[in-house]
Amino acid sequence: MAKDIMIRIRRLPKRYSITFVAGTLIVVIGAAIAMYVYYQTSPQKIVYDAVQNALTSSTLMFEGTVMRTASDNSDAVAAVDGQLSQTKSRLAIAGTSTDQLKGEMITDRDDTFLKINRASELVASAVPSHQTDLYASILPQIKQTIDGKWIWIEQSDVALVGSIVKLSGCSVDIVQSITKSTASRTALLNVYKNHPFFVVSEDGAGTEQIGNYTLKINNVIFDEFMASFPSSSLATKLSGCQYQSPAITSETLRGFTIHLTIDKKNRQIVEVDAHTGQTSQLRVFIKPDFSTSSVINNPQDITRFSDIKQQVFKGFLSNSSGVTND
Repeated sequence: MAKDIMIRIRRLPKRYSITFVAGTLIVVIGAAIAMYVYYQTSPQKIVYDAVQNALTSSTLMFEGTVMRTASDNSDAVAAVDGQLSQTKSRLAIAGTSTDQLKGEMITDRDDTFLKINRASELVASAVPSHQTDLYASILPQIKQTIDGKWIWIEQSDVALVGSIVKLSGCSVDIVQSITKSTASRTALLNVYKNHPFFVVSEDGAGTEQIGNYTLKINNVIFDEFMASFPSSSLATKLSGCQYQSPAITSETLRGFTIHLTIDKKNRQIVEVDAHTGQTSQLRVFIKPDFSTSSVINNPQDITRFSDIKQQVFKGFLSNSSGVTND
C-alpha cells in the first residue's frame, strides 16, 4: 500500500507534489503544536510547574492554619508560618490554646536549630518504663535547659535526637535535607516525575487566570514511588543513611486529598487546602507569598545539644536510644 502511494505521488505534476508535501508538513507541525499546547495547559502540567516553582523559589514565605475535622465542629489547633530559601528554611508552629506546644525550627547547611516550649514533655513521652525514675530525678534540670531554648543540633547528633522521639536517623536526615536544599527538593520532584502518584483533576469553577485543582493519590503508583525512593539520588546521597522499607503506604494515607488554587499564567500556587485523610482527620490551609523576601537569620542565644548531652543527660540518652555518647 505504501509503495503504491509513493508511485502515485511521483506521477503527480511537480507543483502538486510540492503542495502535497507542504500540506503534510503543515498538518504534522500543527498536530505537534496542538499536542504541545494541550500538554502545557493540561492540569497535570500546570500543577507540576506550580509545585516546581514553589520548591525552587528563592523568596517563598507561607502561613496557614491546621484544623481538626474529626468532629462536626471543626476547630483550629495550630497556626503555621515559615520561609523557604535556596539553602535554608524556617518553620514555626504555634498551638491556638495557651497550653499547646509551640515550636520553631531553622535548618542551615548541616545544622538544625530547634526551640520547643515544652520539649521536656516530648522527651518524657519517649522514656522507657524502666528509666522513668531516672528521668524524674533530672526533670527540673532538663526543663531549665531545653524548654523554650534554642538548641543547636549538629549533624553528628541528628540520629540520636531522632531516636529519642522514635524516628529513624535516616528519616530525620531526609526531612532535614529536603527543607534546607533546593537540589534535594528537585531530586525528590524527579523521583515523583517517574512515579506521578497524584491523580489531578480541574474544577470547572475556575477562571481563565485562576484554576482550582484536586489531587488524590493513586494507590498503586504511590506504593511504587515509596519502593523506588531508597535507590533515588536523594536517599543514596545522605551520609550514613540506611533507608529501610517505608512505613508510609497508600493505606496509611487513605483519603488524603489536596486542593490547589493556582495562578495559571505565572504557574504559582495561590492557596493549598490539604485533607490529611481518614486516619488523622486534619485539614491544613497554607497561603504562599512569592513577592516578599526576608533573610532567615540563625538564632543568637543557642545551646549545643552535644553539651546538653554530656552535662545534663549524661548516660540517660545513650541507654534509652542505643547510641553511645562520645
